Amino acid sequence: MTVEDGPANVKARPTGGAVALVAVDERPAGCPDVLTPIRGEPVLTHAVRGLLAVVDRVVLAAPPDRSEAYSRAAGAPVHVLHCADPGTAARLAWSAGLLADAEVVLVHDPLRPFVPAEVIRAVVDAVRRGAPSAVPVEPVTDTIKAVDAGGTVTGTHDRAVLRVVQSPHAFRPDLLPATDLDDAWTVPGDPRGIRLTNPFDLAVLDALLDHPEGAP
Repeated sequence: MTVEDGPANVKARPTGGAVALVAVDERPAGCPDVLTPIRGEPVLTHAVRGLLAVVDRVVLAAPPDRSEAYSRAAGAPVHVLHCADPGTAARLAWSAGLLADAEVVLVHDPLRPFVPAEVIRAVVDAVRRGAPSAVPVEPVTDTIKAVDAGGTVTGTHDRAVLRVVQSPHAFRPDLLPATDLDDAWTVPGDPRGIRLTNPFDLAVLDALLDHPEGAP
């Protein structure tokens, strides 16, 4: 584990406030990832910019052999944490002392680059009001069927009790390094929190830049 300032970071590390942990999960070759450009800027740049509209600082967890490239792609001051496995990022960041002084800790998927500031602010505010953790969710609008091992439909899930989970997830720092969402409060998500997984998503994200306040 190594902690360093990103090349864009020339300020002293602040304390307190809201801190976002962004863990890069490298994608298979040919899949869109955080370095994929949207209108000339990497996905990661858009994600970090959106977070910094609300939080005080960003910790970027990235594989050691690619950390310099990801740090540059952040496009803003970040603290870099060398981390080969995104699943261990919260534990490593906590052990390195990067989260201990925070009032609220957010864990964000950088493949969701256009989460609106009001959604980020809502999960932060929920924790400040007493939630152990908070997560943005959207209603399930499709019919969800259960199937058996052979693919035969065995039942229908009640959409009324199902939600689609987005990010960032916000936590009280004393609950870390655990990042499960048991007993999490929910806040309304937003369609603009779409996750980049394929070329279709990339086209949607590009179109969102023409309608930053939502669909026309």
